Amino acid sequence: MGLQEHIFLQNEEISISSTRIVIGNKTIVASAICTIELDKEEVKPPFMFMWFGLFCLLVAVLSPYSELRGVGWFLAILLLLLFFGIWINAKRTRREAVVIELSSGEREYIDYKEVEDLQEVFNALNQVVIFRG
Repeated sequence: MGLQEHIFLQNEEISISSTRIVIGNKTIVASAICTIELDKEEVKPPFMFMWFGLFCLLVAVLSPYSELRGVGWFLAILLLLLFFGIWINAKRTRREAVVIELSSGEREYIDYKEVEDLQEVFNALNQVVIFRG
């Protein structure tokens, strides 16, 4: 006698059962799940703009040539504004996702592009873990 598959969530976007999670054309074996987390993606600051902006600021302050100082100030202000603008925009638009860590060490992300209700997916995945024991 085999184990019966229990369905925790099933709709047109996703199917979560006691044995597998199916999202589109991707299948994850339920027994491979280690941890589940509802999280927002990490946003790293665009340090390249900041470092180049600080370099231009040094050129603007230390250069003996007035033309080079003017270009340095212009580029320093522009790049530092770009740094803060990109970073703030990235923090505002970062995506929320259900993060599934697998026993292999890989991470799978389920976001709003794949499913509509992430909280429902998160709850169903927790039920799978509890069911497995």
